[in-house]
Parts: sequence; C-alpha cells; structure tokens
Amino acid sequence: MAARISQPQRGYVLWVELPERIDSTACYEAALAEGVAYAPGELFSASGLYRNCLRLNCGNPHTPEIEDAVRRLGRIFCAC
Repeated sequence: MAARISQPQRGYVLWVELPERIDSTACYEAALAEGVAYAPGELFSASGLYRNCLRLNCGNPHTPEIEDAVRRLGRIFCAC
C-alpha cells in the first residue's frame, strides 16, 4: 500500500495514512532529528488508533525546502 493523503475541506492540514507497518509515533524522534515535525496520528485518538497516520501542516507556500522535507520524511518512514 502506498501512502494516502486526504484532500482538506477547510483548514491547512493534510491527513496522511501510511502502510499499517509504519508507526508514525515511533518515527517521530527520527523526523525531529532531521528537522521535520508532524503530528503523529495517535494524538488524535483516545484509544491509540491511527498509529500509521500523521497530520501535516500545509499552510505554507510550496518551496524547494518543503519538498526536501517531504522527501526526508519518506526516507525516514521507509527506514522505520
């Protein structure tokens, strides 16, 4: 399964669903060490669901730096 991204209806966030084997909470520290932050999906569940999901801010203009950060996230999630 590839990642799936929601199309925002309002606001400036993307909800990303990763393959089930990826734990976005476990990968969070590695992402921070690479200078990339996101909200692990588990934060949006009282029962610990959505561990393979994350929320990204998309309110900034698309730049080469943001594109590079998304690539770094991809590498991090492949390695987790």
